[in-house]
Order: sequence, then structure tokens, then C-alpha cells
Amino acid sequence: MTVYIEYVLVDNVVFNVLILLATGGTLRAKRRLVVTVATACFGAVAAIIMSCFSLNSVAALVVKLLIAVLLCLFMQKSLNATAYFKYLAVFLGYTFMFGGAVLGAMGLFGGYHIYNGAIVYDANIPLSVFIVGIVLAVAAVKNIVQSLKKAANGKQHKVKLHALDLYVSGFIDSGNSLTCEGLPVCFVVNRKIKEKLIKDYVRAVISGKSSEYKSIEFLTMGGSSHAIAYRERLTICGKNADIFVAWSMSDIGNISADLVMSNALSPLCN
Repeated sequence: MTVYIEYVLVDNVVFNVLILLATGGTLRAKRRLVVTVATACFGAVAAIIMSCFSLNSVAALVVKLLIAVLLCLFMQKSLNATAYFKYLAVFLGYTFMFGGAVLGAMGLFGGYHIYNGAIVYDANIPLSVFIVGIVLAVAAVKNIVQSLKKAANGKQHKVKLHALDLYVSGFIDSGNSLTCEGLPVCFVVNRKIKEKLIKDYVRAVISGKSSEYKSIEFLTMGGSSHAIAYRERLTICGKNADIFVAWSMSDIGNISADLVMSNALSPLCN
């Protein structure tokens, strides 16, 4: 059996980068790519050095865990124990799942062997070539699906919400004819914007200034639902309109835009 050290190095770096990116994406704790790659390179070199020593299965497992502990430590922006252990748990989970996928791929493309606690395989090209190809194919399919969703959602407009001093993307929903005090109602679906609105609402309730907010009842495919709304001034297609901006605690669908606007705003863009 011939093992090409450069293949092992490339594969370990690529696999580590993919796992670190998946972990950061899951926890919304992404780091700069250069930090991720440098950390992945450290892990790859450490894994190769480990394979140079005769270790039993228990010792190999302990060393691998220590490497994982260091990798996750290098990826932290600040020393926060809770955030770190959460990152470590997710990293180990992805490593376990990814490792199973890699073992399956090794068996499919060439077969593998255990050598000093490290897994090596017989193949003419790095296994990471196949894995990266699969990742790129999945990413391409995801982009196509998102494009189809955007097309289904209709034309998106750049909209300014004056009270928030924020520009967002929005589309006019022909099925949204909901009004509040005679004004059209638009729904925020962007998670970060919704979280900000909820925090503002909680502060208003605590300070006794929640009278400007309205409770709105509306119908969805799942039945009746409620939303909190406040009065806002919106600019779309260069024209201003007074509206109510609402957010619902329940999911109103997989929407690619930030704002689902009322069909009453259609004349502004004609």
C-alpha cells in the first residue's frame, strides 16, 4: 500500500475547513476565512504527526479529542466558556457525521486502512476532490432552488423603513390585503429585523409606552393567527406611503425577501 502524504495533508485541510465552516454557520459564529484555513492546517499537521507514533485506539481517541479542543479554541473570538463548549459540541457532532460520510466515500473509491490510529486509503487522487465536488453540486442546487423561490415570490423592491432608518428587500404579495386603521399591513420575515422589533416592543411594554402598537388578527393556511404591528412610513419606487409593519411569532412561510408587502402598494410602482 502506498500512502501519499500530500494527499493526506490536502484531504485533512479540506475536511477540517468544511467542518469548521459548517460549525460556524450553524452557530452563526463565522470567522474570517484565513483564520479558518490556518486552524484547519494546524489540525491537518497535528493529525499527520499523530500517525507517526504507535498509539492504541484509546490513546489515538484522546489525542484526536485534544486536537479538536485546540481547533475549537483557535476559532473563538473571545473567551466565553458557554460559547466555547457549544462550539465544541457542534464541531464534534459534525466531525462524527462527516467522518461516517468520508469512510463511506473511502470504501466507494478505493478502500481504507487504520494506521497508528489514523485512517488512510488507497486512491489515485485526493478524496477531497470528490467531497468538494459533492459540496459544490449541493451549493449549486441550493442556489437554483433559492432563485426559483425568488421568482415565485415575485419581483423584489428596495424599500426604506423610515422609523427604523433601514433599507430592506420586499415583494408585493397579491394575496395580502390586510389593513389596520385603514392602512396596509406589511409583514417582516427577516429574522434579525424581527428580533429588533420584538426587543423594541418589550422595552415599550416595560416602560408603559406600548399604546402605539396594535394587535392584528389574520388568517393563514393553518388558521387564525395574531401579529403585533406599529405604524411606519415606507418609501417604495420613489414614493412614500404610511403603513403598519407587523411581525408574527408563527412562521408565515419560506420567504426570500425581508418584507411581505400589501397589494395596496402596487399602484406606487406602476
